[in-house]
Amino acid sequence: MRAGLKKIHSATLMTLLLFLPAMLALVPTASATNPLICFVWEEGICDDWDREDDETPSSQTWINSQYDFNMIDTSQVELVMIWAIHEFERESFGDVFGEAFDLGPDDEGQEYDSDRDGIPADYIRNFLGKEGSDGVSVEDKLLSKAEGIIVDMLNSGFGAQTQASAELVDSANVAGTPISCERDPEKDTNDESSSVSQDNAYWPALCLQVTATVDLDASAVNIDSDADIERTYRGLLIMGAEISTGFTLQSPAGHDSNFKIIPPDYAQIVSVTPAAGISLPEYASWGINSKA
Repeated sequence: MRAGLKKIHSATLMTLLLFLPAMLALVPTASATNPLICFVWEEGICDDWDREDDETPSSQTWINSQYDFNMIDTSQVELVMIWAIHEFERESFGDVFGEAFDLGPDDEGQEYDSDRDGIPADYIRNFLGKEGSDGVSVEDKLLSKAEGIIVDMLNSGFGAQTQASAELVDSANVAGTPISCERDPEKDTNDESSSVSQDNAYWPALCLQVTATVDLDASAVNIDSDADIERTYRGLLIMGAEISTGFTLQSPAGHDSNFKIIPPDYAQIVSVTPAAGISLPEYASWGINSKA
């Protein structure tokens, strides 16, 4: 653990609270140099913030993500999205993490910049149940933001309206690689759990999953709206035709996004443009790294 007073066990905390009850009024806008920043709310422990640990220094967000599009048929697509969140932009949480929420300075003397630095995973975890002035908790704000991003992506990429459902999860697999996830604020530092090997406010990740089903209309796949899309596509494929379908993939700033497109069971992927990782004929995959 780095030098400093950012970590104090709960027994010491209770003693401090007996003499300093007025400190409660400072949460969550107290400076992180105040050891109560994570203790007062659920008596948690947060790792020390260090800018050198942030892999997206020019963005308030750092997320490794996986998007799996399963094309059930020509009229329906199922999506499962996984986010491994290491840092998230503060604006989404409203006034819970206001301008006065200050994590600096770090051990190298670098100050926390509210315009540049987001909220690390350790701190989000410890405030998941905290409500803003609007009565909405940090957890609900985070899940709502994820749902909104997915709906916007599907609407622009497939031209279809959809609804999405998000939840926190305990495991994540991104681009074929398992990622360490934790949502329990009592198990996310090396002071609390022997399974946490590093003193890093951005690790382990806080992970969530969004599921959505998209009902496509004919215009989304370039078929006349009066036609039976499924019958038309099946007929063309049986006759040996190749069908090109266009869609848009987006990766927000701070995201390292990985996409997988799985065709219907009666179809095969022949080629994609631009080039992608293809495991013919099962799926095609792309990676878009917007972390820089």
